[in-house]
Order: sequence, then C-alpha cells, then structure tokens
Amino acid sequence: MTNKFMSTNFSPDKPFKTYSQQIDLLKTRNLTITDDEFAEHFLKVYSYYDLINGNVDSLLASHHPDKFKDNVTFENLVQIKFIEERLKSLFLSQILDIEKSFKTILAYHISENFGVNSGVDGYLTKSNYSPSQSKQVKTTMKKLRDIRDGTAMTSKHESKSIIYYRENHNHIPPWILVNELTFGELFFWYKCLPNDIKININSELMSQTVDGIDTELFIPMLDLLREFRNFFAHNSVLSQMKSDRQLNKSQFKKITLKNNNSIKPADIISQNNDINCCLIAILCLSNDYDQIDYFYHQLYALVNIIDEEPLSGNENFFSDIFNLSTRTLQLLEAYIK
Repeated sequence: MTNKFMSTNFSPDKPFKTYSQQIDLLKTRNLTITDDEFAEHFLKVYSYYDLINGNVDSLLASHHPDKFKDNVTFENLVQIKFIEERLKSLFLSQILDIEKSFKTILAYHISENFGVNSGVDGYLTKSNYSPSQSKQVKTTMKKLRDIRDGTAMTSKHESKSIIYYRENHNHIPPWILVNELTFGELFFWYKCLPNDIKININSELMSQTVDGIDTELFIPMLDLLREFRNFFAHNSVLSQMKSDRQLNKSQFKKITLKNNNSIKPADIISQNNDINCCLIAILCLSNDYDQIDYFYHQLYALVNIIDEEPLSGNENFFSDIFNLSTRTLQLLEAYIK
C-alpha cells in the first residue's frame, strides 16, 4: 500500500488560511459575522477547527461544503464553545470525585479482606482473587507488582508517597498503591475481586442514590465513566461522545433513584450511550449527596447563562446542540428536589 504522506507531489487538501481568510470563508458559508475583530479574537482563543467542527450539526443547512442556516451568528458559535468547555469540566470533575471515592472504598475492602502486606502471601497474591477471572488476575497482579516496585512504565510519574513508603516502610498498603493507579487499572483490579467483596463495594459507592443495586449494572456503568473520563480529558467534542460500553436498559428497570418516583433512569438510557447515559451513571455512582447537589447547581448555572438570542432562547438548546436531553435534566432536578 502506498503511503500518501510520502508523496513528493504534495498539494494540501486543507491549506493554511490566515485569520482574515478564515473569516471570509465563514461568511461564504452563510455565517453572520458583524465584527471581524471579535471573530479574529475568538479564532485565536478557540481555533477555527474547534469552533466549526464541533457541536454545530443542528445549525447547518447542508454539508460538504458546510453551509449554515440563516441568522446563525459567530457569537452563537462562541457561546456554544463557552458552554461546552464548562460542561466538560463539570462532568470531568464529578467523575474524578467518583474515582476518588472508588479508590478509597476499594483500598478499604482489600485491606480489610487481604491485609496490608504487599509482599509474598499478601494482598497481591493471585489466590485471593476470583478463579473465574484467572487471566485478568494474572495480568492485573503483574501490573500492580510493577507499580509497587517502581518498575512500571508509569513509574517516572509516581507520587512522593509511594517513594517514601518504598524507602522507609516494609510494605506499601493498598491505600497508598491505589493513588498510583489509573481509572482503568482500578477498574480491572475491582473486576478481579470475589463477588461478595464486589457487592460490598457496590453498596457503598451507590448507597446514597440508588435502590436496586446490581453488580451486573455497576460494572458497565463504571466502565462507561472510565471511557467518558478519557473523552473529557482528551478534549473530545461533547455532542459526538459515544461509549462502546453497552448499558442494558432492562437492567435499569430494576433501579430507582432515591427522592424521585416520577422519572426512571431506564426512561433515559439510549443505545447511543451518549452524555445522557454518562449523567445517569454519575447519579448512580455518586455516594456523596453534596457532590451531586454541587453538580446540579453548577449545571443549572450554565442553563441560566443562556441569553435571549434566537438560537440560545430555544428551550431545547442543550438537547439540540449537545444531545443532553430535557428529560435527563428533569431527572437530575427531581432527584435533587
């Protein structure tokens, strides 16, 4: 196969354009721009690609070449980007809170059941874990031992805490080791555990929000949050975020969010596994009501900053632009109230 990037007869299909040329191009695509200086400023802040190739599908009259619907303004695109950045930051912050709680609870139950010895016959011994996950157990324990010993590829980024324990103590307890792990590594460690310990962890992480706890529900929700955490951290486009992790709608019929009897999570779950599913997973896996209350008020602060311009005055703004449905927002509101 010929490598197209090695061609000596190169002519770019996406050539460089100055800010003025970018603005002229947007005008030819029916985008209303009344202040070229304003437009140039925000093209420097966000870039043409981030503004135009993001959450704008519902604003386009046609594709290839893109042509905007009448009366769509450059200010609308800036407003959408402003809200998107804050939404992603808010969702990521809540997932990080869940991750921290998960680390704390996981470390507690491993210490309680297997002890704190990180050496021979300690908590990293394969026989402690589920025999049905033998392949995963072998891979995970090898990874954890490498992190314990400072020989993992990520060890150059390890914390002072684990270095201190390695140099000054005779073991590295689980509550120190977990802080060196990615969400993915935590997830696979959890999957290796015997079922009775998993159930106890599920119960503690979900106890504040959910009736009808189910391990089969917990694992895919946790995995979905793991993937969305990566989406948010790598600045993916919000409206295009879709997880490969499948949430079984029939399983969600088993659960009810406490304080809310009118709207069910199963009513929200879609096959797209989009931002709505992410919000449901956040609700289900948040064990701190104050965190959820803060998340709710920050989210509705974003709703309230939408002004009265024709585009943003649309009551379906979040659904049309970001695929965050009104029904999902109502579920969150009903739970908080």
